[in-house]
Amino acid sequence: MLTIETSLQTRKSQAEEITNIFLQYRNLLKKPECKLRNFFLFCPIAMVFSLVIIAVLGTLMATGHTTNQAMDWVCLFAMLFLFFFSVLMFRTVRKFRETLMKHNGTVTIVFDEEGIDYDDHNGKKLKAGWNTMLFLREFKECIAFLPKESTGNGIFLERSEFNKIVEYMDAIGVDVPVIRRED
Repeated sequence: MLTIETSLQTRKSQAEEITNIFLQYRNLLKKPECKLRNFFLFCPIAMVFSLVIIAVLGTLMATGHTTNQAMDWVCLFAMLFLFFFSVLMFRTVRKFRETLMKHNGTVTIVFDEEGIDYDDHNGKKLKAGWNTMLFLREFKECIAFLPKESTGNGIFLERSEFNKIVEYMDAIGVDVPVIRRED
């Protein structure tokens, strides 16, 4: 049995990475080695891009330099939709990140022959069998056990625990694929 107990607060960079993992979970199910996209960079770029296009298109429409007024209005509304969708997405992922960073208290994670027991001592307990885990992957800021089913819960730990967990899994003969980070 391997027990890991931590009381560290989640850093902003870790919370962003965990948020990106959740947002791209379906891609990770299909291709576990895929590179994560940073939604905290994508959303502001999409907002600025759509505002620039709206401004340029609005200026062209106001000065009469466009050829198809119906298409211009369709493009204008599409860019407005992109802008508001980007704002909504950014607010949502930022709230999720802030929620992850607010976690206080001790978390105990116990690994044994049956699987993983997670207890955050605030009422959230989770028991996951090894057969429910798709893979263990090392990311830049954390490591993650991701479940086979999208209805399952991922388990995230400090990256410094990676080697200890992999050694324990090898010692007890767990058949969960391990994906190491390539720097």
